[in-house]
Amino acid sequence: MTNISFDNPYLLIVAIPLLALVLVPYFITFRKENRSKSTVASLVLHVVMVGLISLALAGLHTVTVNTQTEVLIVADVSYSTERDADKTDAYIKELLKEGNLPKNCKAGVVCFGRDAALNTPFGGVFETVKGSGVDNSLTDISGALEYAAGLFSPDSVKRIVLVTDGKQNTADGSSGLLNSVKNMENRGILVDAVYTDSNLGANEYEVQLSAIEYVSSTYLNREAQVEIFIQSNTDYVPNSENPKDKNDSFIRLYNAQGELVSEISRPLHKGFNLITMKLDTSVAGVTDYKIVVEAEHDTSYLNNTYSFTHTVEEKHKILLISQKDSDLEKAQELYGEFSEIHAPMIVDRYSPIVPYTLEELCKYDEFIVSDIDVKLIPNATAFIANLNTAVSKFGKTLITAGNMYVQNQEGVLYDTLGNMMAIQYGNSASNARLYTIVIDTSRSMINMSKLIIAKESAIQLLNLLQPEDNVILISFAGDSWIIKPATPVSHKDELISAIDSITPTQGTVIGAGLRLAYDQMKEQSFSEKHVFLISDGRSYTGVGESDDPVVIASEMYNKKKITTSVINTSSAVGEDLLGKIQKAGKGNYYLIETPEQIQEKISTDIADDINETVIEKETPVIIEDYNDPLVSGITTLPSVNGYYYGEAKSNAKVVLSVDYRKSASEVLSVPLCSYWKYGTGKVVSLSTSFSGSWVSLWDSDADGKAVFNRLLSENMPKERVDYPFTVNTLFDGSNVTLEILPGENNTDIYVDIEVVSPSGEKTMRRLYYDSGRYCLVYEAKEVGKYSLNVGYTYGSSVFSAALSFDVPYYADYDRFELFSSADLHNAIGGKGTVSEGSTFKIVNPEGSERSETVYLTAWLMAFAVLLYVADITVRKIKWTDIKSFFKRRSRGEGAQ
Repeated sequence: MTNISFDNPYLLIVAIPLLALVLVPYFITFRKENRSKSTVASLVLHVVMVGLISLALAGLHTVTVNTQTEVLIVADVSYSTERDADKTDAYIKELLKEGNLPKNCKAGVVCFGRDAALNTPFGGVFETVKGSGVDNSLTDISGALEYAAGLFSPDSVKRIVLVTDGKQNTADGSSGLLNSVKNMENRGILVDAVYTDSNLGANEYEVQLSAIEYVSSTYLNREAQVEIFIQSNTDYVPNSENPKDKNDSFIRLYNAQGELVSEISRPLHKGFNLITMKLDTSVAGVTDYKIVVEAEHDTSYLNNTYSFTHTVEEKHKILLISQKDSDLEKAQELYGEFSEIHAPMIVDRYSPIVPYTLEELCKYDEFIVSDIDVKLIPNATAFIANLNTAVSKFGKTLITAGNMYVQNQEGVLYDTLGNMMAIQYGNSASNARLYTIVIDTSRSMINMSKLIIAKESAIQLLNLLQPEDNVILISFAGDSWIIKPATPVSHKDELISAIDSITPTQGTVIGAGLRLAYDQMKEQSFSEKHVFLISDGRSYTGVGESDDPVVIASEMYNKKKITTSVINTSSAVGEDLLGKIQKAGKGNYYLIETPEQIQEKISTDIADDINETVIEKETPVIIEDYNDPLVSGITTLPSVNGYYYGEAKSNAKVVLSVDYRKSASEVLSVPLCSYWKYGTGKVVSLSTSFSGSWVSLWDSDADGKAVFNRLLSENMPKERVDYPFTVNTLFDGSNVTLEILPGENNTDIYVDIEVVSPSGEKTMRRLYYDSGRYCLVYEAKEVGKYSLNVGYTYGSSVFSAALSFDVPYYADYDRFELFSSADLHNAIGGKGTVSEGSTFKIVNPEGSERSETVYLTAWLMAFAVLLYVADITVRKIKWTDIKSFFKRRSRGEGAQ
């Protein structure tokens, strides 16, 4: 394309005086008698010369653009912009006007949605973007840019103008748009944009099914429902003039056969509306459902359908860890019809095979651990660790009943189980207590290792106490001594050293030792005070004498509520006196005759008494929450004949309790049944037994049986998961991200995954462990149900899971998506233009075009000179001479 320009266009004004110089004299001297063709011709020549001289002085030159500019208008015709097609047409037609395009330019139009197609070739005549034929179910701006980039000629100046609402709903989103624009710039393609606002208009009425929530797999006859979230952009307003014309809605639930299962009609309010529908769980099996929302005046029906698959399991699986036949019998009686109960330590008690790996434990829904020391379970450490994972990560339920021995043991095994339980057993959560250990150091204690038994028993007693408890050490023989004043058990090393330093001396006066203990304790401000007398019972003083130990023990309890317990290191000699001391002091009596008996007695009987673990007496049961599903409809329950003392943990819910009378003036509420959420699962702790004499009154009572029955039925996991991993699916409108989280970190595990699309297309992938997960990004091109088959290989074992996920509708059909020009501004930045609601002139950057300039000054002046010579000739030669000349030439030629 060639253009004419001037270096000094203002010099064109010179033509005016020059013309005056030519024309004024001519018209002044002009007469009829001197008018001739020569004078007229001369005048014309002078005028032309004036023009040529003026153009030469103004610097007339031509500029020829040799570079071709190609402009592609890339128009968004996805579903979100469909109703703005007329507006898009208007933008494009305005952009294509001649004044808005660069010189030497050819323009074309590309339409895009999920894919892209050439609508109008370079230089063609644009008509409309309607009926472009592209897939409108997605907005892939990056793909459209890449398609357009391939249409340009190699040597052209390349320009793209996006006409879009700016929302790319592919997996890479706004970051993908940013990278695509940068890629265009790197390839020499400049990108501009016109932003079209696709947000809902004020006068549009839109209803959309936005999400559903449901438990994908549940149990037979277990209540299940689907929660449906519906968005509306306006409130329902009845039309009084025409009742049929109302913004009412119908929510319908269909099964796979297209049969209507349920229907709800109700007005919708602006914002989110929650609709709940029950699902049938009376029959086991897999059911495909579809939810459809219909509303009058709804502008779009493409976003009103949601499909999902619901599974009802026939039975739930229970693993019972117990050694009591009565536990299995009771479980079978209560749950056998609806459950599969596996009790390996009862069925095969001599060589039980107890599942202990996470993969094996995940096959079960609930676990009952009843009255057993867990160290007796084969592979106990692995079992408890994986049980903890199964409950916390995979939503399983653990029910503990009776004595779990956690209050008397130390180590990771017991700590893990204790942390899981909803009740903290023993006095571990109580205020600090004061214990005085009174040790007989008379010479009679040397015989039969009695002093060794006494000292080792004292050390083992320290292990039963809490760090905040305080201990006084007193020894006695003929006299009594304070070995260690009140010292916190947290300073255990000091106390053990003091016990080890005790040596035997002459004499035995038990009363003196108890009197010194009383003097040290009576003014101490501890809530609980206890004396442990360790002796063989040989004493120089007896009942009725001065420093009578029985009288002192009675006085300590009656005046200061200080109890006295006795450890007898000799079976017969001191039994009578020590027994009377124990009864007067309201404490307990223990016999330890050999060093081998120390650990057994300390960790069982003495531990239970110190920590107040076991309370065996008929005790009324109190219902703490009548609304809890466990006791709903029940007003009274029978008493229990025994329970284990404990305290509910801070976040636990106490449903049943009993009152424990600690003293005449102090009554404590003790949880009998308590539960809490543990990770994604649940732990229920029962302080009484699951079966046996403690709950014998419940076994013959309808309400008691109902509570035990509900203990499992009400605490079943919300969702049945029988594989050792968690599957998360995230649909972003284009891709589904499948994330598989293993229960344990093991790089040797790999996952084979098969995805089957609604049309039956299969995709197979093998995934390996990466940063704590297995991940697959899958492009979901279809709407509907996708089947997902997962093979989880662990060593020689393969665990499979058949799952599914649904793509309800494409992201472009989401009418509540918020659009803005922010992503366009961020991607195009200052290198291109982003116009909001109007078009603009497309100007190539300086230096991007190649052009050729030709200056005409010399040619103009040369032509003016030629005209000047011609003027002279015209004025000097008469017209008749010219005619005569040509006549002679003509005659001469004819003669020849």
